[in-house]
Amino acid sequence: MRPFIYMLFFVVIFTAKNLAQTTAIPDPNFEQALIDLNIDSDGVVNGLVLTSDIENVVELDFSNLYLSIEGYNGGIITDFSGIEAFSSLEILNLSNLWIDLSSSQTDVFNSNFSLREFIADSLSFDTSPFISLSDLNFSNLPNLEYISLYNKYNAITINLKNPDITRTNLTINLDHEYWDPPNTFPVCINVNDAQAANANAFPYNTWNVITQPLDWNGYAYVPVNFSSTCTLSITDFESTNSISVYPNPVKDKLWFDNPSQFNIDKAEIYNISGQKVKTFYDVDNSLDLSELSQGVYFLNVINHRKSKQIKIIKE
Repeated sequence: MRPFIYMLFFVVIFTAKNLAQTTAIPDPNFEQALIDLNIDSDGVVNGLVLTSDIENVVELDFSNLYLSIEGYNGGIITDFSGIEAFSSLEILNLSNLWIDLSSSQTDVFNSNFSLREFIADSLSFDTSPFISLSDLNFSNLPNLEYISLYNKYNAITINLKNPDITRTNLTINLDHEYWDPPNTFPVCINVNDAQAANANAFPYNTWNVITQPLDWNGYAYVPVNFSSTCTLSITDFESTNSISVYPNPVKDKLWFDNPSQFNIDKAEIYNISGQKVKTFYDVDNSLDLSELSQGVYFLNVINHRKSKQIKIIKE
């Protein structure tokens, strides 16, 4: 009996040790991107990555991963859980991925304490892939020196408020290549001392916040506000996330289920290669998709504050 107990003990220890050597990556599209970068060494989408594969990664750059003349060929990432195990990560470049993060992912990058640069630039304003971010909480990152959200197309809050951290020489790139008046995509930056920030006093006078210049009418496309309390309303996210469509698969008419009455300014249809095939303005309760060929498409629903991507199948 005693040898069996010893054997069982070693099996438990061995199993626990092996489990401790892996990190969960619940989003299959995130894991596939890691595989495509040759970081996930087993090359299999199984929800796990060896911790030894990621713990010494200093730079994680997805920016050229899916660029091709055929269009985007990566899936939409909605969950970056597991990124916290990249304990040596200093540079994170998410540019040109297709990302749609909800408010539940606000803190997902806030445990990468070595992070110096966070880049999530969009390739374009009206063609996929899209980057849609909710609030970003960077309050615990003492080494952060560069944030870039070039061509950001939704309202967002960047939380940098932490009384134990004095940030100097921080650059925040919020520039935008495109104009789409009267839409605006405001940014609220949560700081320790809003009065000092708005007065351009130290340490905020060492910051460089880059935005698109005002137009000839004084129009600000990406208005920036410093505050010690700013958050986007929870209802903004709830109303966006509550939108669904039916029937899906669809033959002719696609209907919106919109219980929170999210105001839809524009709806766009993209094919699987990321090419825009149809645009709808003055959207009411439905879209006529009878002219589309059979296949998989992405519906991008947009208003002046937020957007949502929905995968649809045309029969």
